[in-house]
Amino acid sequence: MTFSVKALYDALVRDLSPFLDRDQQIAAYMRSSTIPVYPDDEMETHAAVHLLNNALKKCVTEKSDGASAKALEVFHESNGLCGTWELSAERSLHDDLLWGHFRMVVDRVFGHELLLNDNLCDLFDRGALGPGVQAGCRDTALFKKLFDARLTASSASIFELFSRCVVRRPRWQSSQFVRQLQFGIDGDIVSSKISFVNKSNDTDRTICAEPTLNMWFQQGLGSVFEDVLRSQFSIDLSNQQVLNRSLALNGVRCGFATIDLKSASDSMSLRMLRSVLPRHVMAMLETLRSREAKLPSGELVRLNMVSTMGNGFTFPLQTLVFSCVVQAVFDMNGYQLSRNICRGKQLVPGNFGVFGDDIIVPAYAFRDVCRLLKILGFRLNEAKSFSEGPFRESCGLDSYNGHNIRPVYLRDQSRGSLYSFLNQIRMWSARLNIGLNQTIFYLARTLPRVLVPRSFAWDSGIQVPSCMVSPPNPHGHFIFSAFEPKVDRAVFLFDKWRVPDAFGRWSFNSDGVVLCILNGGLVNGSMALRPHGQKVSYHLRKYASPNWDGFPLGLDLLDRAAWARWSSESVRLLTRV
Repeated sequence: MTFSVKALYDALVRDLSPFLDRDQQIAAYMRSSTIPVYPDDEMETHAAVHLLNNALKKCVTEKSDGASAKALEVFHESNGLCGTWELSAERSLHDDLLWGHFRMVVDRVFGHELLLNDNLCDLFDRGALGPGVQAGCRDTALFKKLFDARLTASSASIFELFSRCVVRRPRWQSSQFVRQLQFGIDGDIVSSKISFVNKSNDTDRTICAEPTLNMWFQQGLGSVFEDVLRSQFSIDLSNQQVLNRSLALNGVRCGFATIDLKSASDSMSLRMLRSVLPRHVMAMLETLRSREAKLPSGELVRLNMVSTMGNGFTFPLQTLVFSCVVQAVFDMNGYQLSRNICRGKQLVPGNFGVFGDDIIVPAYAFRDVCRLLKILGFRLNEAKSFSEGPFRESCGLDSYNGHNIRPVYLRDQSRGSLYSFLNQIRMWSARLNIGLNQTIFYLARTLPRVLVPRSFAWDSGIQVPSCMVSPPNPHGHFIFSAFEPKVDRAVFLFDKWRVPDAFGRWSFNSDGVVLCILNGGLVNGSMALRPHGQKVSYHLRKYASPNWDGFPLGLDLLDRAAWARWSSESVRLLTRV
């Protein structure tokens, strides 16, 4: 059976109609862009409407001709607002108090001893590169970007900084000498590069690639900001999402408000930061940032924002600034700020949470936090910020009176995405006890019947309990097949590289290989390669598992009743397909 987005939506509407009132049913059958929801709706109704409104929102089927233009317009708007930011002359006494307390908190936090050393060479050993492409370099592998290509930077001063750091490190110096024999001593001065990726049918998402050396030092500075976050606010970006979700889930019962901002990473004005940050910190930001960005048309745009989301220090910097906002509001009003604590292996959230622009504060601090954010030039996303009512949203969790009603999103029409959607929609159904018989039937009929344990990846096959598969072999192992993404790999053979033809020829650079190993870019003698712009393909692979019904690592465990429903519904529905 051939998959159809329209048929999937129709199946969802038929399954969820019993939970909708008359006008909601009409809107759903007419494929309205937004089905209305009402304050007195039951949890099941709210969850059903939320799923119908969002399940296919990110699946691009009929992309608008102006999708990229719309994303570019939003970017220009944010950049323009950053360029005109100033502290309003019409501010009230209350605004002055908020601003004054914010300045005091910023002076204390950004005056941390980790930031007092403004020697940029100290950031070198903390440097890193992301998995994507860099401006001026289409390769994604760490070895290619640093040791087998021309280096790129936004200014000659970055090249000079890199050279000074390399000279003090013999292995780096040797690796760069070998690289320069092939590609020359000089590098390329380039701007950051703006491009667009699919977000929805109506608009694209703006992404920005930084030059290679800028990104290396930006990641180093971002690492310092993360250390300051841990020291000053007990926020660890590696686990703060979990804590934010916990606060959001209990937001209504415990009196928390959730805040989301529009284009937050593109709204951190250079003018605003110059007025609040210590000079030595601002000097580091301005040295390492890209001053211009190149549009797909080739036009250069001067950046009034300190950095884009593709910058290596943007996320920890904005998390640090927003944490200072929360601290300032608490200090001004005499509230007590309690931080995250760790009890053994258990993480206990404090009375606030900040992860990027996902901000959670007590409801009594909501208005002042929003006001201070507005003073700083940020715009509240009112559709995704909640201080009243039964709904809260943060870090991928949507809570309705303490129930997680987060919808499931179909990303595209590939087989991996369909498997993922089928498995997650069944989990959604079991957790909320809302039957989706026709939807599950339809999806299961369109996909190869590859049965896998529930601990396997969402996109590897259809997750089922052990009672639906053949019993284990005499050695106590379940033998089965599962889809896994095909990953091209570059294999190091001591004196050369073995690389798929599509990735071209790689030069030999022994010191570069050692540095890749030390930076985690080479594991077990090989590194994974990501072909730029190509879709992920899958292949079937045989597996053996001694424990079919083990729980996935990192998954929020459902209650016993929900897991029982998941197992019984799997047997009832999928055995009939």
